[in-house]
Amino acid sequence: MVVALDDNWKLPIGYFLIDGIDSETSSGLVKTALIKLHEIGVKVLSLTLDGTILPKMKMKVNLAAQTLSQSVADALEFCMNDLKLPEFQGCEATIRFIRSIDILFDFLNSRNPYDQGYKAPLRRENEHIWRPRIEQLLIYSSTLKNENRVLLFQTRRKMGFLGMYSAAQAVIKMCGNYVKPHNSQLRYLLTYKLSQDHLELFFCAIRARGGWCPNPHSSQFSSAYKKLLIHQEIASSNGNVEMQDNTTILTVSSSTQ
Repeated sequence: MVVALDDNWKLPIGYFLIDGIDSETSSGLVKTALIKLHEIGVKVLSLTLDGTILPKMKMKVNLAAQTLSQSVADALEFCMNDLKLPEFQGCEATIRFIRSIDILFDFLNSRNPYDQGYKAPLRRENEHIWRPRIEQLLIYSSTLKNENRVLLFQTRRKMGFLGMYSAAQAVIKMCGNYVKPHNSQLRYLLTYKLSQDHLELFFCAIRARGGWCPNPHSSQFSSAYKKLLIHQEIASSNGNVEMQDNTTILTVSSSTQ
């Protein structure tokens, strides 16, 4: 699926009904898609991939965002400092961890051009605000250790931390290459555009057309796919992600203009 960084449209460009795939074949399909997009003048700035270990349905992203939030950190701090509850004493490290993850999540999830703070779009003018703090948090996340004093990046639970670290580094690089130059066409970057949510919502719409069947057969899938491409989109909150912006499937009118 192609998602526009400087507009509000997305477009699925192909699907493959498979029963397993090796890395070489997958790489070849990605390269073919990039070549075909280049041939029609589309400039691809980023590539978002799913994890290779666990299916996305294992985690409800919206629930994780609510747990690792500033309000939870504030509640812990209140219980520790104001209420003096003994079971909350010594939770400073947990509070710092929650605040750090929440800021990184906002940084990687900006979707409103007029938002403020770390949810603001990444511009040349506000780089002096977000860049030092994000780089500081990346250093902090790279030094986190488990109860056995082993770096989290070296444990079996490393994927979430590596993913967030790599994504933040990539976003910083993208801003330097495509937003910061004065002659750039991209005035700001909304990082939610780089999210996999757009594809997940499309899958959710396909499942909705088949009675919420998680495994539609080939004819059901292709029928739903074609109907969604002609602007019969279904908004739903029954998936593992929720719609966060107004990015819709790109359509072409049948009227002559």
